[in-house]
Amino acid sequence: ELIGGGGLPTAKFLEVSRQPKAADLPPFGTSDDGHRIRRLRALNDVPAVLEEIWLDGSYAEAITTPSMSESLYLYYRESLGLWITKAEDQLLLSTVPEWAPPEFGMAPGEPCMMAERVSWSQDNVRAEVARDWINTNVARYIARIA
Repeated sequence: ELIGGGGLPTAKFLEVSRQPKAADLPPFGTSDDGHRIRRLRALNDVPAVLEEIWLDGSYAEAITTPSMSESLYLYYRESLGLWITKAEDQLLLSTVPEWAPPEFGMAPGEPCMMAERVSWSQDNVRAEVARDWINTNVARYIARIA
């Protein structure tokens, strides 16, 4: 959420590619490859989060930006038959990645909070790993348990 609360979320795709999984990712899926999706997330049009999502390569041979919606879980369900049924988040201190665009508002290498998420499929398999670098000058990580 924005520091003042709320914020309509949007996403700008920066890159989508299939490649060997990065060695520093937690284990997930059955393929040696993954689909790396990089996005800039905004809240009320204020850039707030850099996102790097790795979807296991076994779910699709190729995915393209025009076929995806801003809601990746909806895209997964409707286009790939994948339901994300649970997730685990860990908050870490990291640094802004080198691929950060200037509009993110923090420079590459600057200290930054990062949320790392591992997501499971309807078959109870680790399907996806996501890393979100949060610009805490404008936004906060919020978890609510009802």
